[in-house]
Amino acid sequence: MTSLERTEREAIVRALDESDGNKSLAAHRLGVARSTLYRKIRALGLENETFGS
Repeated sequence: MTSLERTEREAIVRALDESDGNKSLAAHRLGVARSTLYRKIRALGLENETFGS
């Protein structure tokens, strides 16, 4: 995993945690389309993770 991928993964995980797993809200916070967030979640292998409190 490259440094950019690690940084991107950390930002996505943080946004999902802060939005209690709400992908629409996380995408908004990241400034990306929801479809882009879904694509990145799949690419980074995060689709089976649980986010939020």
